[in-house]
Amino acid sequence: VPNLEHYAVLVDLLGRVGELDTAFEITRRMPFSPTTQILGTLLGACRIHQNGEMAETVAKKLFELESNHAGYYMLMSNMYGVKGEWENVEKLRNSVKNRGIKKGLAESLIEIRRMVHRFV
Repeated sequence: VPNLEHYAVLVDLLGRVGELDTAFEITRRMPFSPTTQILGTLLGACRIHQNGEMAETVAKKLFELESNHAGYYMLMSNMYGVKGEWENVEKLRNSVKNRGIKKGLAESLIEIRRMVHRFV
């Protein structure tokens, strides 16, 4: 019986190959509510494949589920910027500012010879 992790992998794989409509439909039909991780994966795929319409739909749901996650707002803001939709960029950034949402530090991890190195 497929579990939530199976659906997450399926959405990720479909998103990577550009099958966004199929991935989106799976999030709608799966027997679980999609998690923010699954929707975030789909949003990232929308950015890669430049599907702004679907990205807006997915982002709206993400903002409902996790309204204080700066990354989702920044991803949408960047998508609007690439398309030259500066009014939407300003609206999103003002929304982040008005809600008091702070962007956390980003970090990268690599492992070399069984030792993990962290970069902030």
